[in-house]
Amino acid sequence: MPSVKLLELSDQDAVINARKVIEPVSKKNSVEIIFLLGLRGALRFNEIKKSLKARDTKGISRALGALVSNGLVARTVYPFTPPAVEYRLTERGEAIFRLIDEMGHF
Repeated sequence: MPSVKLLELSDQDAVINARKVIEPVSKKNSVEIIFLLGLRGALRFNEIKKSLKARDTKGISRALGALVSNGLVARTVYPFTPPAVEYRLTERGEAIFRLIDEMGHF
């Protein structure tokens, strides 16, 4: 039986860091939202919903909330009546978009 190599400390750190990246984008609608914002730039909620042809408003809201809290998407509120809210990728989100785009061509 071949010996099993234990993960070195730096390997464990790499796994932990990879998990931090993968976890937020593994949620339902997250990859689609990142890809959409990466292709089209800043969008409002209803534009995202329409582009995804989604009926699940709560699912999109949850995905956007998770992406915002993980620093992948920025949420900007404009003080209009009613308030306008726009979502766009942050620098981290753009880096994830490039990875997702590359994986799509794999």
